[in-house]
Amino acid sequence: MANIYKILQQINKSLSQIASLPLTNESTFAVITQHVNEQMSKLNRINFSIQVPDIYFASSVIDKSKLTDAINASNKILEVLKVLSNRHQTCTQQIADATKGLDLAMQRITADLAAFKLSFQNIISSGIIDDFLEIVRIDKATIDAFKAASWPIAPSMSRNFRKHIIDLHVQGKTRYISNAIIGYYHRNEYKNLKYMVDTWQNHPLFAPRIHIIKDALRVHYQGSYTLSIPALLPQIEGILNEYVLTNNLSAKLGKIQKVYDAVIWRFRINMDSLIWVIANTLLYQLQTNTYVYTDFENEMKRAASGRRITRHTVLHGVTVNYNRPINSLRIFVLLDAISVLPIYKL
Repeated sequence: MANIYKILQQINKSLSQIASLPLTNESTFAVITQHVNEQMSKLNRINFSIQVPDIYFASSVIDKSKLTDAINASNKILEVLKVLSNRHQTCTQQIADATKGLDLAMQRITADLAAFKLSFQNIISSGIIDDFLEIVRIDKATIDAFKAASWPIAPSMSRNFRKHIIDLHVQGKTRYISNAIIGYYHRNEYKNLKYMVDTWQNHPLFAPRIHIIKDALRVHYQGSYTLSIPALLPQIEGILNEYVLTNNLSAKLGKIQKVYDAVIWRFRINMDSLIWVIANTLLYQLQTNTYVYTDFENEMKRAASGRRITRHTVLHGVTVNYNRPINSLRIFVLLDAISVLPIYKL
């Protein structure tokens, strides 16, 4: 997220600078072209919705001695289009006059230059990059808040609730976030938790396991977390392994770190804002909590009440003090985060 934010800031600054630069000679054009293409390449790699035309600078095709003519013509076209009105015929004639004398290759260059200038000037004037920067800033704040509280973000959380979590974190009340999340899913007779599980009913990855999940949900209502937690934990890796197999991803089944890295990469290339932040907090949770490495020998030397609670310590019987509502609910929320996996071949 920090890298995307920096790239967008740099692009925003570069576009503003380029808009004011005179393209007066070949060397200036070459330098600016290279610089802009590098910036736009970074922009396009994050699936930004606006694509700009390519600038052609192949020495084997272009007569560089004519570049100045093409640049001057593109400037004339730009001035014409800025004041475009209903005088279509007049405008067409002016464009034709501006490109008069240019061969086909130079007309291609001219059109690209004009289109490129309009593209970045429209981007600047519309404020779309500023808007996107604001979205990124909010997303970063959301990720920071949930990571600090050791929770993933889930699609069942409302926008207002996510904002409430950010506010708690910003106010220095991170320690209250877990209680807020438990309250969100447990109030009104577990209304939001029930709705969450209902949305998995027809999910191709979850449907074959829904009987296990619903049994775990029932005992969760009853406060029998010694039963809900070991029932739910294996479903995480089962679903992730099945996703790898079905989508032919390059990860060895059973190697959970390789598996969740491969799967969540599919998340992170999706530029939907909510899915992007879900992917980040899900990966963080799996890496630092659920599947963190634990040395059983060292854990067994500790008092039973002080042993780490992870997938491995619970399912291998190393820890026996995992039966708390927060631990059970967190697995439901993890599964909900996984439920937005982009489905390709299922």
